[in-house]
Amino acid sequence: MFDFNLYLLISGVIALFTAFLHLIAGHFHPVLPFLSTRMDDSVKGTFYACWHMVTVLLFASAAWFLFSAYVPVDVLSVRMLSGQFILFGLVFLAVGRLLKIKRAWVCLPQWILLIPIGVFGFLGSV
Repeated sequence: MFDFNLYLLISGVIALFTAFLHLIAGHFHPVLPFLSTRMDDSVKGTFYACWHMVTVLLFASAAWFLFSAYVPVDVLSVRMLSGQFILFGLVFLAVGRLLKIKRAWVCLPQWILLIPIGVFGFLGSV
């Protein structure tokens, strides 16, 4: 009999929390302020579409991690997803550094949730 995978459950719960945080808090900051700028509509539209693509990715990933916690799946899919989340977190740290944002690790805190999703996912795929 298959027991549930605690690491994948933790990864899925953090991913689901992150998805809701992105959808709700992220809508008010930074999406609404960005949409109220005088920037070209095609740029705003592209940004807004990308924002919602991330929303879909976060919810779909959370669903896959949670599903994988209870149903044995191909570990490659979990590892690929986990690697993406670690890279997503590193992107925020790199952008902060490239833009020379003071205390970027605090100003762009997304890495705090993204990297653990990936780490727990990897732990669950071993």
